Amino acid sequence: MRALNRSNVISGLIIVCIGYFLLKQTSVSGNLPSGGFDPMSYPKTLLYILITLGILIIFSKIAPPVQQTPVLSQRTCLMLVILLAYGIGFSFLGFLTSSYLATIACALVMGWKRIPFLLGFNFVAIVGLWIMFRYLLKLPLPAGILI
Repeated sequence: MRALNRSNVISGLIIVCIGYFLLKQTSVSGNLPSGGFDPMSYPKTLLYILITLGILIIFSKIAPPVQQTPVLSQRTCLMLVILLAYGIGFSFLGFLTSSYLATIACALVMGWKRIPFLLGFNFVAIVGLWIMFRYLLKLPLPAGILI
């Protein structure tokens, strides 16, 4: 039997600890809203999945690549700038516009070449997410103040 990979164990334990900490934060005390639906059931499910994936990482046999990519590469810096701009632009441009522009920019930075497919797929995905939140979950997303 092969020994566990040290970096996998450390990464997995960090993920499990974060999941466990957040799971403890989702504890709801008191009376449930009418209908008996626990508003934290969805976050709890996601956290259980996160903890399970952390455990799988601990016991995975995948070794890290020998040649590590630098932590602060040009691509990493560009992604950080895009995410910062997305966070700032979210309240001004709204969910649809800022998410569409941010996903396109991230894909281009990561080296995506098929631009027509990228534009179409991102449009369908972002509008699909908006429809899911707006009509299925009945949660409005920011419309933005400029648009």
